[in-house]
Amino acid sequence: MKFISWNIDGVNAMSRNINFANHLLRWKADIIAIQETKTFTKDKRLLFPGYYDYWSFHETCRLPSAQSGTMVLTRHKPRKISTSFPDDPGFDTEGRLIILEFDFYYFVNVYVPNSQDDVAGRSKERSLVRKDYRIRFDSLLNDCVKKMNEEKYVILCGDFNAAISSKDMSQNSKWQDKEGFSKDANADLKQLEEFGLLFCIGRAL
Repeated sequence: MKFISWNIDGVNAMSRNINFANHLLRWKADIIAIQETKTFTKDKRLLFPGYYDYWSFHETCRLPSAQSGTMVLTRHKPRKISTSFPDDPGFDTEGRLIILEFDFYYFVNVYVPNSQDDVAGRSKERSLVRKDYRIRFDSLLNDCVKKMNEEKYVILCGDFNAAISSKDMSQNSKWQDKEGFSKDANADLKQLEEFGLLFCIGRAL
């Protein structure tokens, strides 16, 4: 099987830069996972023939334009779809998670929140709120993946806003300095690795 995972930073921005549909479809993937769709509703530019589509939207966004958001395209219809953590269904209202259950595996698409005030330009108060949110998100994700992994195989992909090591980032990246990923975030990601998951590091296309 073939999988694609891609943070597009908004379907509007991506569609202006390349022939988005052709770029994805030429890979003939079984599942395409997208992060940061930045849309309040389904966007026809991400609806392709031969694929089932599943979306999760930012329900509490107060900005004129949508933020975050995830979606999955799959050639095979899943047995079950979820857009929330089993242990806390009401926690994520920002469209950051989609879980598809198939006969022999779970497919998880996640867009983990960024807690960095220097990078995001947040106030100290706002940064503390987001850091707490990030900590809770990581905890729920790790618990969720661990439990699913006890039942069947787990394929986990997405944008984690963290890195296993500096080798997983571009040279001279801003994410490597003091404004980069926090040590706590990287440690939480390493916990997923300790579950026995294998990581494939993506690069910009």
